[in-house]
Amino acid sequence: MTVKEFEIQYALGSLSRKLKLELAFSKRTSKTILGILSKDRKWIVKYWIACNTNTPTKILKKLDASSDGLIHATAYQTLRKVLND
Repeated sequence: MTVKEFEIQYALGSLSRKLKLELAFSKRTSKTILGILSKDRKWIVKYWIACNTNTPTKILKKLDASSDGLIHATAYQTLRKVLND
């Protein structure tokens, strides 16, 4: 799926929760798609974005500031791992 196709499907709300989770978790997902998914309404999608070491640092920093404790802690741990590698 191209970024453009993803943007259209995401805007239409036609992506399944399963597909969003698979994309959030995959190391092969583009950074652009990870950025879009990081703004998803579902906490579980944000959680898997926060777990993904391919997520851009800028996005991880935003998730680190989350009021959701799990997302905050996960983004913090992933940031530490990414910055120390």
